[in-house]
Amino acid sequence: MFRLARLALPLVAVSLPLTAAAHDEQFMTLERADHHSKLGLQAGLHFYPDIDDVFGLRTELYGQAVGHLRGGGGIGGYGHVTLGVAFGNDDSEAVIHGVQLGGFYIASLGRGSDVVLHVGIGLPTASDGLSEAFTLAFTAVERNYDILNAAADTTAIKFGATLHVPLGRSGFLQADGAVDLEVDAPGDNDSLFHANLGLGAYAGRLVILGELSTAFDGDAMLGAFGVSLRFPSAAHPYVGYILAFGDSQGDIGDGIIAHIVSVGFHATFD
Repeated sequence: MFRLARLALPLVAVSLPLTAAAHDEQFMTLERADHHSKLGLQAGLHFYPDIDDVFGLRTELYGQAVGHLRGGGGIGGYGHVTLGVAFGNDDSEAVIHGVQLGGFYIASLGRGSDVVLHVGIGLPTASDGLSEAFTLAFTAVERNYDILNAAADTTAIKFGATLHVPLGRSGFLQADGAVDLEVDAPGDNDSLFHANLGLGAYAGRLVILGELSTAFDGDAMLGAFGVSLRFPSAAHPYVGYILAFGDSQGDIGDGIIAHIVSVGFHATFD
């Protein structure tokens, strides 16, 4: 059985038309599927307020390919893999999170809006072992949307929907809803539910984004609040901050879990 509270256990020891621009930039912790074929890298340095002299580093490589359909829709596939590292006290350990592969369909709603329906499978490729589980937990909180990939010996299916909506000429909104269903896991097969919201705005030569992502497993909740600055260009570089927090209805995993400085880029191929 895989519980969000168990993942938290070791933490105790612009002025542009939005019909096109709304989907050009992406959020740090939300669903990435959109109209663009792309390859990207996201890296975060983690600071844990309840753990002295231990830090985390999460590096994720991701990509997707999209074919465009008549009427403004599209169909595509994606994949991502993550390396996590915990270091400090003259020691370090590296782990691999589970690989996730999937596909998606984009339906245009008109006026720059669309809905994305996606399905993915998380493969049982995460590092195994007690100490590895601690490092997986340390580095999973940066993207709780993909937290099930931190579970060893677990195969899961993700079903979700994402809404993209322009707000006027310089703002945009993204809303995600998803469920992770464990189909092969140690112990009981659990279900995790996700609800995310992101808002962005173009401000001159910058894009300012704010986001909230949440994952629920029974009475346990894991959340992240993020703000980032992105720089529209061929590489779409960004710098951001993520506050990871939890609520497990108990003493473990409550409150602030990590402060994360995140940087990265994604190159589009359209």
